Amino acid sequence: MNNFDGVLNLFALSSTLNVTDINTFNLTRAQFTGIIIPHTISDAIKPKNDNIAAIMRNLLDFEYTDWQHPNDSATLWSSTINIWSDSVFFFPAVSTVKGHAALRKGKTYLYELSAVPTTHILPTPNWIQGSTHADDIQFVFCYPLFAGPQRTGNYTEQERRLARGMVTMWTNFAKSGDPNKPSDARRFTNAPWAEYDLHSQSFLQFTNHGALPGSRFQARRMQLWSDLIPTITLMETPQPHGTGTVHVPEIIIGK
Repeated sequence: MNNFDGVLNLFALSSTLNVTDINTFNLTRAQFTGIIIPHTISDAIKPKNDNIAAIMRNLLDFEYTDWQHPNDSATLWSSTINIWSDSVFFFPAVSTVKGHAALRKGKTYLYELSAVPTTHILPTPNWIQGSTHADDIQFVFCYPLFAGPQRTGNYTEQERRLARGMVTMWTNFAKSGDPNKPSDARRFTNAPWAEYDLHSQSFLQFTNHGALPGSRFQARRMQLWSDLIPTITLMETPQPHGTGTVHVPEIIIGK
């Protein structure tokens, strides 16, 4: 995964948002609640009726809005990238590794690339400080180690070190099923890559300054998508109290 994978969706909605310049476009709260959130609900959740959809709008608005700066364009863009990253990339990836780990028929590893590359593989707004969709490809396939400038630009020594670390771990995994052997990549990454299991939920974050071990990737947001959202979508249609069906409040608050 790349830490800003959700940027890919910006271009799909550019015409809907009437974006002329993604670098300077001012996103409003009305667009976030009236376009971004409903689009996410219809595309990723597909609620069975309008009442459930309304609950989802309140839920996603509450969870992803920065309530200290609810009308600030920069924080609204950040919220937008987070909601798209979670629904389209992060939650499906985390669900997959959990399922694979549960089978106990092979080792499982999870990673996130958060390095700021010299240039991106795909068009990217200049306010993004991290890796967007497909940026990991240039490091896994050694672009920074090619002789001379490449299509993606000139690379720094940090990026060459990152590429060496990632390609060593990927080729190790192809050879042995373990990214940490036979070659020791720690001279490039400064950290081993721990296996993902259902208890530790370990992952490795690749940065410009080496790799950082982590656990329970975006735990709160992943729990939202794996547990709370499916629970609500399976509820009966909310009815007034006393009708015999489950009543769901119009806004859900939690921490």
